[in-house]
Amino acid sequence: IDPAIKDQFKEECGVEVVETNFDSNETLLATLQAGGADYDVIVPSDYMVQILIDEGYLMELDFNVITNIANMDDLNVNQYFDPEQKYTVPYFWGTSGFAVDTTVATDYEDSWRMMFDPNSPYCVKISMLDDQRETIGAALMYLGYSLNSTDPAELEEAKNLLIEQSKCVRAYDSQTNDDLLITGETEFGHMWTGDAILAGLPDSGGREGIQYVIPEEGCVIWQDNLAIPTTA
Repeated sequence: IDPAIKDQFKEECGVEVVETNFDSNETLLATLQAGGADYDVIVPSDYMVQILIDEGYLMELDFNVITNIANMDDLNVNQYFDPEQKYTVPYFWGTSGFAVDTTVATDYEDSWRMMFDPNSPYCVKISMLDDQRETIGAALMYLGYSLNSTDPAELEEAKNLLIEQSKCVRAYDSQTNDDLLITGETEFGHMWTGDAILAGLPDSGGREGIQYVIPEEGCVIWQDNLAIPTTA
């Protein structure tokens, strides 16, 4: 959030905005469970919304007040995690592919093979998201399975692939994986859309030559949402 927006909000409403960032949805859940969170607005991702509803942590919203919900694209509302759109408003959405430093990896392919081939010349020059859903999902797609698979044999195959791949992974990182790419410590990074795109923009602290790739096998589509906890 642009700091100027928070200053403007304080000036107009007399309320100072306190912003806290968390490294995973699980950290958000643990904070709420610990009872130490009195936030007015939280930003859970899709699957976590379901958990928070089931645990009784989300307040139903008053859409007589939030009238701009009508401007949302049909693809972003009434999703599986909030089918009646009672608890959330869409905030960000994107994908989880990989970013590549094209100044070094000039022969890359739009495939998860770049991340999972044990004979890749880029071994030890890759990073993976520090997120079990994302890493297992990527492995399943590389193997040709649904990223939502619950088949024990397919999950076992994905697990073994990730164990084998770990020898080539420089870092499991969701926070500074874009920095690793910008500084040249890695050449491929499993990454969320926004981080990957910003990594390739010099005006935003990135570096030219970094490209975002959606693999041909497919990738995760995610959505972050605004919600009000019952403790607000």
